[in-house]
Amino acid sequence: MGALLGCFVQPDTVNPWVRDFLTWTEQVETSPLYLAWVGYATLSAVIGRRIYSHLGFTTIYPNLYILLVGPSGGARKGEAMKPAKRLIERTDTILCPESVIREEFIRLMEKDTEQTFTCPVRGSVTHNPLVCVSEELLVFLGLAPQNTKFIVDLTDLYDCGPSGWRYYTKHQGRNTLKGAYFTLLGGSSPEHLGLALPGEIVMGGFGSRLILVVQGRRERIIVDPPEPDAAQEKALLLGLGEIRRRVGPVDLTPAAKAFYEAWYRAEDARINEGDWPVPDPLFHAYCERRPLHLRKIAMLNAVGAGRGAIGIGELETALAFL
Repeated sequence: MGALLGCFVQPDTVNPWVRDFLTWTEQVETSPLYLAWVGYATLSAVIGRRIYSHLGFTTIYPNLYILLVGPSGGARKGEAMKPAKRLIERTDTILCPESVIREEFIRLMEKDTEQTFTCPVRGSVTHNPLVCVSEELLVFLGLAPQNTKFIVDLTDLYDCGPSGWRYYTKHQGRNTLKGAYFTLLGGSSPEHLGLALPGEIVMGGFGSRLILVVQGRRERIIVDPPEPDAAQEKALLLGLGEIRRRVGPVDLTPAAKAFYEAWYRAEDARINEGDWPVPDPLFHAYCERRPLHLRKIAMLNAVGAGRGAIGIGELETALAFL
């Protein structure tokens, strides 16, 4: 679970689509860091399984689980998420209800989200893209420990397994997701976070898949914000349409592969010496999964810039956020 504290977002540290998203939302009273991650969540949600990257036997997809954490009211987490919801609602990506029981969530993902597209490498592909934008993660996940099974399901769904995802019950039949793809953008105060995600969950598989964006009170005051700029919004939607037309593998260039290998080995040596990127033991599982987050964000950087491969620049930009 990545802790990002007081990071200042520079225009050259995000991909072009996210940079335009930040321009569109510059009159939103919240943290620019929140908004940058909301931009990445928006890209992640609408792309689905259209792009992917190879890693041995593993196929990496760009779905993200992002959690904005800050004080109730003062951080304006909900304000940061509203632009994402507005854009996603104007695409064919299905938004999950803010509150849903586990069984209905699985049924919704199977019955209401199935889409088919053509990939030049894989032919006809079926996937089940679903996104949750939840201003209060506690409302979506429910209270621990009653939410344990739901969290285990979300942990498994994150990995977008290649052979489908199956849920069988004794009395309610069978559900099969041919191409599971779930994106989560949530918000929480520090106090409520522990009610939904106790320490053992944070230290485990689900916590390692979360990117936790921590901020204090809002960084800017916008007393009377204007209506969102319609021309900028239209351009963002057109950009999303162009990005969604990119289908197929988005892998590392040879130079980027050498850069990534050197970083990976250095990171592993650093951890072996006890120098964790996030020192708190609660987040060590996140640190171990950090290379995967890096690859996902780098993929989004590449397609957000209109590129078909991940270069060193895309990796460096992703590292600036992690």
